[in-house]
Amino acid sequence: MSSFPLLDSSLLQTNYHTVMPLYFPRNGEEEAYAAKALPQDLGDEFGEPIIQERKIRIAVNPLVKGRERERVCVCFKKNVCVCLCVCRGLAGE
Repeated sequence: MSSFPLLDSSLLQTNYHTVMPLYFPRNGEEEAYAAKALPQDLGDEFGEPIIQERKIRIAVNPLVKGRERERVCVCFKKNVCVCLCVCRGLAGE
């Protein structure tokens, strides 16, 4: 790669020639240099940091854990139903 047509400044070209081999190594030597120069954790496949506390957790009812649950559905018309989750073991019962 000898030129970057979108870059006007020689300083930007120098920076790109320095940084590009780190993320896009063309041979084994550049790959070995990138392994030493870059941090171990580069994130996920999109380069985003992986933070366990921010991962989405999906639960049936996240407010009720380890309590007895029962689903009650009442149908009023042909296609109109209301379903509730009745939880036992909550404070005040």
